[in-house]
Amino acid sequence: MTEVSHLDLDTAEGIRGDRSPAGRCPRQICVAREETLLACGVKPGGSRANIILRGPVRLASGCVLTVNRSVIRITFACEPCAHGARLAETPMRTFRQIDRYLGVITRGGRLEEDDAAVVRAGVFAAAPDDFRSRCRWALDFIPPGNAVTSLEFLNAVGASRSYLRALPRWLHAARATGGPAHRVLTSHMREPSWAPTAYADLAAEGGKPTALQPFALVDALWFTHDGDSIDRCA
Repeated sequence: MTEVSHLDLDTAEGIRGDRSPAGRCPRQICVAREETLLACGVKPGGSRANIILRGPVRLASGCVLTVNRSVIRITFACEPCAHGARLAETPMRTFRQIDRYLGVITRGGRLEEDDAAVVRAGVFAAAPDDFRSRCRWALDFIPPGNAVTSLEFLNAVGASRSYLRALPRWLHAARATGGPAHRVLTSHMREPSWAPTAYADLAAEGGKPTALQPFALVDALWFTHDGDSIDRCA
């Protein structure tokens, strides 16, 4: 991580000039609170966050962070991992105590060091923080008769393709509680192990499985915004 005096935010790619631009996903930017970094003895760079907030602010899924004219929608907490703890040079039990949240850019612009930030809670519905619960939650955003590929589904819930092995387990659990897991197909839009009758189920909902186009779930979850809500936050 390199300390900079400003960030240029873009709704399409996230942070302009980033070594690994996030693109259209719920992980465009990471925000941390200085208070928890100091309490845990972690340097700003060790937090792997793009923005460090000072002062008595509280972040949560669904809140909106406004800096100048830039607007960031907080999507969910950034899950701690052993790799992150090693980079922060701190034990995993300590790294878990750092407040880090991910977000998407709903209005771009430039952020300067020491700019004032405003956090507004409850602007959007909160998303579950753990992957399994977020998978069940996201299924209800796929309209009946529509489907998404497994890889796009993982991207939409903020998980990398390394979680493909865990996805069947998550979707089997969702299906057991009535979730429409048949709306998630394989990466080639074929019937998956967690929903072997997916084509028939989709057809019963009015879909045409032989002519399905992947549904834009990422946009539906994170980038379809109420313009008035964003204007009120800016």
